[in-house]
Amino acid sequence: MVKLGETEMQVLSQSAGELTVLFTEGPLAGHKVTIPPAGITIGRVADNALVLVQDGTVSAHHAMIFLEQGSFYITDLGSCNGTCLRLSAERQESGWHPIMDGDVLGAGCTKIRCKVRTPSP
Repeated sequence: MVKLGETEMQVLSQSAGELTVLFTEGPLAGHKVTIPPAGITIGRVADNALVLVQDGTVSAHHAMIFLEQGSFYITDLGSCNGTCLRLSAERQESGWHPIMDGDVLGAGCTKIRCKVRTPSP
């Protein structure tokens, strides 16, 4: 799980160059989003690829999900409330964190569940 403000997201699938997430809590609960190979920024303002304007606990530029050497990663962009991965300790310093199958990401009240699909050999 990844937590962004008060929203939780769930990653539904990831393959070479593709990652799908499901919002499980927060204003976008029930929505699915496919993350492109170029990656996305997540935040409250309009210049983010994924805008969470209804979640006041998400920072203007909260986090970034990106593809590096065939795997997706998430990093916090210096947000006020932090970004959680796999229920990491609050206020743990952010770095590049690989997104694994079943991870729950969180920012503010937003939660997102991740589903990683590895390509067939």
